[in-house]
Amino acid sequence: MKTKGNCALPSRTFYIEGESLFSYLLRTAENNGVTLILLMNMIRKNEKYLLHAGDIRRIDYYPESVFNIEKLSKLTGISQSDVNKGSFTNVVNTFGYSTNGEQARFTNDMIRATLHFCPQCLKENRGYDLLWKVEGIDSCQKHNQRLVNKCSYCNHRINYNEITSLRRCPHCDQLLTDIPAEPTHEGNSIARQKSVRTNMNQLIYGDKLHFEVQSLAQKLLFLLNDSQSMYHPEIVKKSLDGYTLAHLLQYARNTIKAKKILKLNFVFNVLYKNKVCINDLYKMKIPPEFLESLLKDTSTQWTRGHMCIAPWCKQKDQPGSLVSTNTKHTHKSGKGLSHYLICKECFCEYAFNQEKKLIERTSFIAVYDVLTKRDISNMSWLDKKKCFFMNKERIRRGVAYFNVRQILLEKTAKAQYEVNELLLEMFISALKQGQDIAQIRFWPKWNGYGQYLLHRYHPAVMRELFNRRYNKEKMIFSDHTFEHEVQFICEQLIVLDISITLPNVSKELGISTSTLYKRGGARVVHNHKEIQLKRRREHLFLNISKKAISYIGECSEHVYSQKLYAFLGIRHGYLKKVIPELVEQIEEWREERNSEIQRSGDLVFSINIPDY
Repeated sequence: MKTKGNCALPSRTFYIEGESLFSYLLRTAENNGVTLILLMNMIRKNEKYLLHAGDIRRIDYYPESVFNIEKLSKLTGISQSDVNKGSFTNVVNTFGYSTNGEQARFTNDMIRATLHFCPQCLKENRGYDLLWKVEGIDSCQKHNQRLVNKCSYCNHRINYNEITSLRRCPHCDQLLTDIPAEPTHEGNSIARQKSVRTNMNQLIYGDKLHFEVQSLAQKLLFLLNDSQSMYHPEIVKKSLDGYTLAHLLQYARNTIKAKKILKLNFVFNVLYKNKVCINDLYKMKIPPEFLESLLKDTSTQWTRGHMCIAPWCKQKDQPGSLVSTNTKHTHKSGKGLSHYLICKECFCEYAFNQEKKLIERTSFIAVYDVLTKRDISNMSWLDKKKCFFMNKERIRRGVAYFNVRQILLEKTAKAQYEVNELLLEMFISALKQGQDIAQIRFWPKWNGYGQYLLHRYHPAVMRELFNRRYNKEKMIFSDHTFEHEVQFICEQLIVLDISITLPNVSKELGISTSTLYKRGGARVVHNHKEIQLKRRREHLFLNISKKAISYIGECSEHVYSQKLYAFLGIRHGYLKKVIPELVEQIEEWREERNSEIQRSGDLVFSINIPDY
């Protein structure tokens, strides 16, 4: 079935409040005489990818990752608001995971893969409730019955991706509406269910809620602390369930290295034990004294107010001038340093010593202090070492840093070199293309080490190094000549039928995958990989079609799927995943052939291979 332009489906299906989007689409497909898979492909987001039964589990979680919502609305008439209410979209958005969409895993242990249902609701044509998918909800609130989790006729559990009819078991085809259900009984489980139901409903219908992971962890710790104004770790430890205190503190203090997630199930457990709902948690104000005691002696407390102290820096004494390098603890010359910082203006690097005092690591400030007091232009290297209390290499770097900035030139010897704009441009270009600084150091182009240092500590070069190492926005630069090289390699791999992957292309180019990515080659590789996959699918389609027609046409007895796919030399599940429409076509051919054999014996079987 195809629709032209933005035409709606012939039969309009109205959304039922509380219904899951999967249930709504299943009813819509049934009302319009099409399969759910066909309907899904009519509204799919990625036109290059055919949806199949395995994608059914994705519908109710974050449908924007699967469907073109505008197409879905125009075709079926469902509103964006109802799409959100029929899925966990608002839940994902509330906790700030919308950029990851369906990749967010904070509900992993809460969403069911098998159907739990109320037979009475199905008998009343109410469809599947979204909350039936939530682990911990085991009863129907409307009919006061326990949810059934399997077919009582065949004793099979029903996976969502197996369902083809709303009210029938996909295994035995019996009506699910006739299955008896048990009444619910009051108890702790019912109280727990009410809490989960309340919180889930507030999240699903509360599109204005939003939690940052740090403030969420702080609020949970406050509840686990028995809402006392002073933080007591021994109280929290007794209340924890499924999380270690150190883990939760990392979230609350924002010291966790790899950004992870707080499991929703853990959040719900804390809310249930403290008789608090998600709306109350959102509105909760934490006493300042609790936060102060929680953050006491942590890096978020004692590193927060530090600023760049370089006298020549435009950002001197400016809040936010220092950014973290994510290096937490190191040992240098037997001395412990922690919490490395760098100034985003002058690029001086800092760290905290064991007394938690801010010290500069690059020695630029120390060099500056000496140059403001002493004239070193006529000093020997021995005198300079005594004057600076540092080795020759550090002195040369510091002097080059200030010379290229035209600072305190009168206190140093006249520079032997000047900035070469062409070399400077080549230096920056090489960094953008992923070349290592150690390689640039030994370019034959340099007239000497001093010329290299003058360019190495140029503000433009240091800015590029800063962006490369510390900027959150990773920049990928395009090199058209390099892209043509990558394209040529990819075309050769297609001819040789070698899989196009980043490692394979990198190996042919003689570079690392990291360099390939940084120089903008990954996009070319991805595009050619899509071309290769498409050609492989086309070839597989024609090859399997010919073999299937040959086998079915020559078969004089009932055609069984197992024997057919054994002859084809391919697994049914794999073919259904890569070319689902071919599986449907083969099934039609098989059924047609079996019908002919049953009616008239061995008839001449004739099929034309369809276009792919």
